[in-house]
Amino acid sequence: MVRNFGGLFRNPGYLCATLGMAMMVFTLGGISAWMPTFLHRFAGMAVKDAGTLLGAITVVDGLAGTALGGWLAQRWLRRDHRALYLLSAWSMIVTLPLAAVVFFGPMKLAVPALFAAEFFLFLNTGPLNAAIVNSVGAGVRSSAIALNLFLIHMLGDTFSPQIIGAISGAANLRIGLGLTLVTLILSGALLFAGARFAPPLEAPRAA
Repeated sequence: MVRNFGGLFRNPGYLCATLGMAMMVFTLGGISAWMPTFLHRFAGMAVKDAGTLLGAITVVDGLAGTALGGWLAQRWLRRDHRALYLLSAWSMIVTLPLAAVVFFGPMKLAVPALFAAEFFLFLNTGPLNAAIVNSVGAGVRSSAIALNLFLIHMLGDTFSPQIIGAISGAANLRIGLGLTLVTLILSGALLFAGARFAPPLEAPRAA
């Protein structure tokens, strides 16, 4: 088992996909925790109504984004074995300006921009998970998934609400949530880097 985990840390395709996902989970965790408060403070919505709205947006975008992302990835894979990484990376980059509008733009655009941002954020759900599985050999996939789950939560949503809250207390909530723009950039950069190591689908990279 120790050998398996050691091999995963030497697998750049796996590491880039896992760390890129961790930055995405950091973003989602922060938004999920603080967006109702943000809409209450800056858009005048009741916290309960804002939470219900965020939940509805997440459900719709989660279903639609995941379905479309899987379909697009399958079509792209016919031409480029890096498609799982590239689609995931571009979904982060497209989310970036939309999230900036949510946090720093006019409040009348906040909800539509939030809907669009979450849609593109969820677009990579299927492709990125597939990239992680395809980046390792069959014999170590259980270990790879276990390590992935540990890292994405430890580096992602375990601490993102607290970090954003601390920044909000020191400055304001706009600045705190603005940290997620940085993690989106990091996620996109890691996934673009990981595309260089994407293995052919018929021959997954060994750990």
